[in-house]
Order: sequence, then structure tokens, then C-alpha cells
Amino acid sequence: MPESPEQTTETKQQERIPPKEAVSAAYVYFKELTGIIDGVTVEEVELSEDGNDWMVTLGHSDPAGGLPIPLGGRKQYKIFRVRADTGDVLSMKIREI
Repeated sequence: MPESPEQTTETKQQERIPPKEAVSAAYVYFKELTGIIDGVTVEEVELSEDGNDWMVTLGHSDPAGGLPIPLGGRKQYKIFRVRADTGDVLSMKIREI
């Protein structure tokens, strides 16, 4: 007998990593690529509509701006697509505001 939509959703939820793990995976990925470790903030965490990926937005001060954010420096944002079942980071994109 085929699974009902409720059973399919329940199965997907059981196989998903928690949001905190998705954020951690995004942060490690960002740190390894950029070397930036200070001043990184979690801005948004959202599950994709199909439930397959976590969308994690991290913010950090713009290294080209020269000033820290509290002193008028600019902030940059990156969006990470993290597989909800494995925690693998699939992409990192610049988020324009």
C-alpha cells in the first residue's frame, strides 16, 4: 500500500538533521573557504518548500569596509543550501539586501 502524504512528511521529518546542525555545517564551510571566524552571525534558517534542504543565512562584517559593524561598518550576508538529510553543504551564495 502506498504511503499517505502524512506518512511521507513524517518520514522526511525523522530523516532531517536539526536546524542547529545545518547552521554548524554552514559555518564550518564558510570558515574553511574564507578564513573568517570572528563576527559571524546566524541571520535566518528556513526549510525549503520541498523539505530537502535547509537554507541558512550567515552574516559577517565586510572585510573591505575596514570598520567593525558597531562603528558603521557594512555587513555581508551569505545563503547556504544544506542537505536536510545528510548535512552536506551544496552551495554558498551572496545575499543582496
